[in-house]
Amino acid sequence: MLASTQYEIMRDAGFVHLQNPDLDDQIATQMLNRRLKDRAQQIGDNRAADNAIIQEITCINFMCHEKLHVELGPLINFVVGMNGSGKSAVLTAITLCLGGKASATNRGASIKSLIKSGQEKAVLTIKLKNEGDDAFQPDVYGKSIIVERYFSRTGASGYKLKNELGRVISSKKGDVDDIVEYYQLQVDNPMNVLTQDDAKKFITASTPKDKYKFFWKGVQLEQLDNDYKLVSETCDQMGRLLENQEQDLKELEKKRDQAEEKKRIVDQHEDLRSEWRRLGKLMAWAQVKERRLW
Repeated sequence: MLASTQYEIMRDAGFVHLQNPDLDDQIATQMLNRRLKDRAQQIGDNRAADNAIIQEITCINFMCHEKLHVELGPLINFVVGMNGSGKSAVLTAITLCLGGKASATNRGASIKSLIKSGQEKAVLTIKLKNEGDDAFQPDVYGKSIIVERYFSRTGASGYKLKNELGRVISSKKGDVDDIVEYYQLQVDNPMNVLTQDDAKKFITASTPKDKYKFFWKGVQLEQLDNDYKLVSETCDQMGRLLENQEQDLKELEKKRDQAEEKKRIVDQHEDLRSEWRRLGKLMAWAQVKERRLW
């Protein structure tokens, strides 16, 4: 089929780009191998990732800190200090700001119990790197995603998602969950975030059974098992619903048959009415003919 418009003629350009498919495949293969080699060298040089790295943490009126701002490097970071100086607050802030529960931190039964004494509200902020090919909606957030969580003693709590310029993009918890899931930031995984109490328990008092539970949760077998149970329960519910629907379907089929029988009777009556109208017309003409004979 020949091009029929000026645009199609310019777009196709005589199909010159399809004249050497073997050479094109060879060039594409070389480019792919070069990219894989470059990537392997970068990983071998312990290159920092382009995204999902926590760049900054800010805590306001949180635990023992009135205001704490920590800038993190792209690879390994060490937070050191005296006992009680608030090192664990950094780890706890990461867990809570990225959607974790207060009970998972072993620092308090509720999030409002972590507000600094004498203050009414607290704010946690985390800045995530968001660059590279795998960036999360870079056209919306830019090179950084800022996650902010605020809460008060009255029970008020919420989130704010901001772009690299600080403009609020969303205030929905679901959008925070989408980012956390996209980057696989598993704050409730003990192999990612190991609290001080869990570390002590694992080293000093854990049994082989406890170690297996730790492994089971860490490699997400626990989550997989929970997902499987949820799917199984959903299938059971759908099975019971299907059985009920089948009973309803039989009743509906019975009603359909009754309705069809009534329609058949109505159609028969309609034929009788048509015949009655036809005979009425014949009788009228018969009367006209009889009067003419008089």
